[in-house]
Amino acid sequence: MKISSVSCNTNFNKISIGHRKNRPMKSQVHFGALPISKIHINTPMANQVYKLYELSKEDSGVLDNLSECINLEFLLPNLKVPDYTLYNSIIKDALRIGASGSDKSLLLAAEGKRPCGILNYSDNKSKYFVSTVATWPIEQNKKLPYPCKAMMSELFDRLIDSDAHSIELYALRDSVGDPVTKYFQMGFKTYGGDNITETMRIAKEDAIKSLEKFKSIMKREPLTNQNNVDLSKELII
Repeated sequence: MKISSVSCNTNFNKISIGHRKNRPMKSQVHFGALPISKIHINTPMANQVYKLYELSKEDSGVLDNLSECINLEFLLPNLKVPDYTLYNSIIKDALRIGASGSDKSLLLAAEGKRPCGILNYSDNKSKYFVSTVATWPIEQNKKLPYPCKAMMSELFDRLIDSDAHSIELYALRDSVGDPVTKYFQMGFKTYGGDNITETMRIAKEDAIKSLEKFKSIMKREPLTNQNNVDLSKELII
């Protein structure tokens, strides 16, 4: 039985930036994050801009420090204990995998100067496999609009421009926020699973259709000719 930490339940974790204001960074390393795109969210209820970065192994320190910034007990005082345990695990697992220096590709999303999501995936040429997705609000009890969809839109664009034919992931079946339904809404389909996770996949042709639908609420702005940035100066971490 496989247990997945992949979830689009990204409305239940927050960063307590103020708790680290005067604390030194745990890891002093060279940061090599590359700004890759901005995702503009525009709906009657939301007007948001997410900036996406591609991280390298040199960015492991920022993920270590980011993990320490997230204080779910303070930011989500009404979260039930089982949900707290689950989502804390999802966040920590996503950041741990990113900080481990694995061969996975890492996308980090930020709203303004505050990180709000991470997506880890691997490319085996024939398909992309998303190992972890985690997003979190950046203000107490206030969720951000579509941070998971913003990161997925970047991945869909990459899929379309690659030789891979699909994106696959495992979504938790019984979880707050109903991630399976959220992935359905993005165009994923189910292909089995077990009593804990649902195996989900989106083919390239369906990703193209989904991106067309996404245009009603978001616009992707590619960032070209960018230099690597020091995230310790670029973001509040």
